[in-house]
Amino acid sequence: MMTLKNSWYSNSKFLITGEYLVMYGAKALALPLKFGQTLHVKSTNANSLVWKAYTPDGEWFSCEFSLPDLFIIRFDNQALTDKLQEILKVVSDLSPEFISRISSGAEILTELNFDVNYGMGSSSTLISNIAWWTRTDPYELLDLTFGGSGYDIACARTDSPILFSRSNKAVNIERTDFNPTFRDNIYFVYLGNKQSSSSSIKDFRKNSFFSNDDVKLINHITNEIINATDLKIFDKLIDEHESVLSSILKRPALKQRLFKDLPGSAKSLGAWGGDFVMITWNDSRESLKRYLKTKNMDVYFRFDEVVLNY
Repeated sequence: MMTLKNSWYSNSKFLITGEYLVMYGAKALALPLKFGQTLHVKSTNANSLVWKAYTPDGEWFSCEFSLPDLFIIRFDNQALTDKLQEILKVVSDLSPEFISRISSGAEILTELNFDVNYGMGSSSTLISNIAWWTRTDPYELLDLTFGGSGYDIACARTDSPILFSRSNKAVNIERTDFNPTFRDNIYFVYLGNKQSSSSSIKDFRKNSFFSNDDVKLINHITNEIINATDLKIFDKLIDEHESVLSSILKRPALKQRLFKDLPGSAKSLGAWGGDFVMITWNDSRESLKRYLKTKNMDVYFRFDEVVLNY
């Protein structure tokens, strides 16, 4: 059993409102989750950087880099190793003393406590932890590696629901009390299709058009969702939010596409098309299980099962 010198933990996340438009100044409601990722660091005398990544199913991948040049010595997953090398080289540019601090060698162990396919933030929690370890700015590190608004970094480092917005490089984070009385009717359902946030962002920037009025409308809906006291009002706001994004993306809304017979409402979370979605259900959990089985979906969580501090 190795002795751990340093450890950091970052929360995973769900983006409830403002997807895509949060990159252009829209106010987004985001929730840190009870899932997350830990990064452990142990100093060695091996003159190399050894990296081992684990998920609940066991070892995910491992690799080794020479020091100080960060050349790849070995790997068992080239794509993941190449991305990790890219991140570490960006870190060495942002924080030149980083390499000197591990010059004699280090062993890194990362542990996800959720399925890597869930899209809850395996990348953002990694960036947050690496930034803590290397004393770099997590938002700058994100910008130079995966891209995105940074709401997921904010969730990684907070313990409550937040309102997140960003103007250029200026990040604004407000803690908010999103604790609906009807939270037992809110579920998060896994669609089974992991989405690439980076690819979705690139596609949005290339093919989608929106106005300042769209941003203002999403801001208004976000505020109303936070203050909603009734499930029917909440459902109406969800449907309105989906309608705005459906028009911008020129794609059918989630309910129209997958849940036409759903008695409640359904909303995409983050990149449209995969990962988790939010639905409302005003009946028993057992009846929800039967309903989702007809859709070949069997992974789902109630609000208080997954959202941090509920």
